[in-house]
Amino acid sequence: MTRITYSIAFKLEALKLLETLSDYKVAGLLNVARRTLRNWPKQRNELLAYKGNKKRLKSKKPQGDLSELRDEFPLEFHRSYSAHSKECTYNVDETGFYYDMPPHYICAVRGGSSKISAG
Repeated sequence: MTRITYSIAFKLEALKLLETLSDYKVAGLLNVARRTLRNWPKQRNELLAYKGNKKRLKSKKPQGDLSELRDEFPLEFHRSYSAHSKECTYNVDETGFYYDMPPHYICAVRGGSSKISAG
């Protein structure tokens, strides 16, 4: 089951309809679940205070920009990392790679101390 998202403009239109019609009728007209519709009046102030673009947009880049980025990336990558020899390169997908990092959790033996030594 996928989650449905509604634009702010759509929610504001539904709120206008709710002023004159019942939630059953508005839910049927807009094909929105009544439970979802009942939450929108609680958000009225937040929806009206939003100053940005209320229209749903896609954040896709034009194809020309993407092909330009595709051409620039390898050049920038090789320029940045050409000083490193092949012996300095590790494939961490296939190689066990360990480094000194403090643990997220401290485990101790039952009855023992969980104190960390300074050195």
